[in-house]
Amino acid sequence: MKQLGKLRKAANMTQDQLAERLGVKRSALAMWEIGANIPPTKYLLPLSRILNCPVETLLQLIETEG
Repeated sequence: MKQLGKLRKAANMTQDQLAERLGVKRSALAMWEIGANIPPTKYLLPLSRILNCPVETLLQLIETEG
């Protein structure tokens, strides 16, 4: 989900801030952003709410990059 970093930056958030809001380690979020891992499904709705984007957008990112 390499585009996740762009969404996070557009929301004016650091990795630390987003990780804290999600309740995950910053290193886990960093792995999502570089595409090494994908976020578990339980984080998709919180991510969409925090980043103000549809869940479908996140699912498309997973599909195209995964």
